[in-house]
Amino acid sequence: MFKTLVPLLVNGTKEKNTMVRANSEHALITFLKIRINDEVVQNCLSCLDSGAIESLQDCINKNLKKIAAQQPEPKEEEFDDTLLI
Repeated sequence: MFKTLVPLLVNGTKEKNTMVRANSEHALITFLKIRINDEVVQNCLSCLDSGAIESLQDCINKNLKKIAAQQPEPKEEEFDDTLLI
């Protein structure tokens, strides 16, 4: 899953569209659990190709760590699973 999803999200962090960029950054922070520790990041890096590794590390060092430190982790929203007819 790392090989397909992470490179797409990293590319999304380079978009001009601010919504795409912001959502890609937040998805990477949550998916890689950057706020918690680097264990998932290291597992991800071991699965990726060399070009993708460089892009991800660059993205983490420039943006993701800063964003993760500035913004608190969002609360999980309760999902209303009632069916409305």
